[in-house]
Parts: sequence; C-alpha cells; structure tokens
Amino acid sequence: MTFNSYLLEETELLNEFSKHNIAGLIAKYMIPLSPGMMERLGYSEDNKIAYHLTNFSKYFEQMVKSQGKKGHLSCFTRGGFELARVPSQPDVLIKLQGKMIIEGDTDIWTLTSSRGVRWLDQDSRIKGNKMSFNIEGILRKLSKKYAIDFEELDIELVKLDQKIQVRFYRDYLTAVESYLDRGGYKDLNNYLKSAADMSYNEVIMSRIEILEVACVEIEQDYIINSLTNLGITYAGVVTYHDIKKIKD
Repeated sequence: MTFNSYLLEETELLNEFSKHNIAGLIAKYMIPLSPGMMERLGYSEDNKIAYHLTNFSKYFEQMVKSQGKKGHLSCFTRGGFELARVPSQPDVLIKLQGKMIIEGDTDIWTLTSSRGVRWLDQDSRIKGNKMSFNIEGILRKLSKKYAIDFEELDIELVKLDQKIQVRFYRDYLTAVESYLDRGGYKDLNNYLKSAADMSYNEVIMSRIEILEVACVEIEQDYIINSLTNLGITYAGVVTYHDIKKIKD
C-alpha cells in the first residue's frame, strides 16, 4: 500500500479534526480505532455476530439508517449481569452482523467522536501502563517536531492552522500504528484483556446488518408493529437472565 493510498483510506478520520475536539482526545493519549489500522494489524473480522442493547424509540430508527455504513457501534458477544444497569434504558436486544473492528475480553472503555469513530480511552483507565508510556513518547516527539508545548498539548493543537492539525493527526496515527506493529500489539492485547473487571465484553462493530430484534423483559406492541413494517424479524421476549447467558 502506498502512503498516498493510506492517507486516502484515512480521509474520513482526518476530516474529524475540524468537527470534534480531536486535540483533547490526542492529549489524553487515546487511540483512534481506525478501521484501516485495525485491519492491517489483524484485529478485524468480517461477518461477526454480535448484540446491542438500546432504547427502541430513541435510537432504533438511526440504527436502521446506519446499516452498511462505516460508523462504529459498541456491542457485545458475551453477556453479563452489569448490562441490566445500562444508562440508555434499553427495551430491545438487537442481534446483528457486520465487520468487527476490535474485540475486548471485557469493557474496553471507548468514546465516540462526532464522526462516529470510537477511540480507546486507555490512559484514563490504567494509569502508567506501557501503552500510555509509549504514546507519551510519540507525542513528545511530535510536539518537538511541530514546535509546540507538550505540557499544553490540547491548547496548542487547537491554535494550529487546520491543515497543520491534520498533518499532526496523520503523523500521530502513523506513529501509533508503527508502534503497535513493532511489538506494541502485546501492550494492546494486555489492555484488551484487563481494561475492566466486567463479566460482559465489548466489541466494536461497523457496517452492521440487523438480523433480529427482541423485546427486553416486556413485550411491547408498538415495537412489534414497527419491526413488521420494516421487515425485520421479531425474536420474542428476552430477560436479563437470558442476556447474561449469551456467549457466542
């Protein structure tokens, strides 16, 4: 792959700089889960089956529209009792299929940018880990290259011309991938196993296809009617006890 084609592949991510506080995400040592980077590093998987809990009236319509698109969705393939406390007040469980970007053995603490790309919030969760140490080294070198104050990185990045901001982000993404490819994947793999102590796991999915939808705890006619009109399979009612037992 040529460097120009690499940049073309990452265009959607680079364009985020003007629409979200990417400077703040970088300054917190977060790692963008670039689909291209995850593919090249061997973390992606096609045709993965996963599950997502959500509130039907608030979010389902948007999910239907997002099918087949690049945006990221946080899902799980192993249930857990903690899912009963999801703050979105879910009333449906969605079974879906799509491209897996990355998978953790537990909750891996991802945040979503305004463009729908998820970032790994690894430094906030495990202070002093090897991954944070290496990313700090990357950012110190980039700060020196761009003649900005590392200690005020988030502020300094915002001050830069937009084109230079994009170059900085490009250099950051390239350096992070190089670090992971040269052995940092061991640090990432360790993080994916130990980021939290949750019984469920987190899987980041893209280009999803909704396979079926079940009501959670209580069957609701308006959900069934909506699914029928959309031509989506209704899978009946599931309890949180059922969800806890999911293990694909």
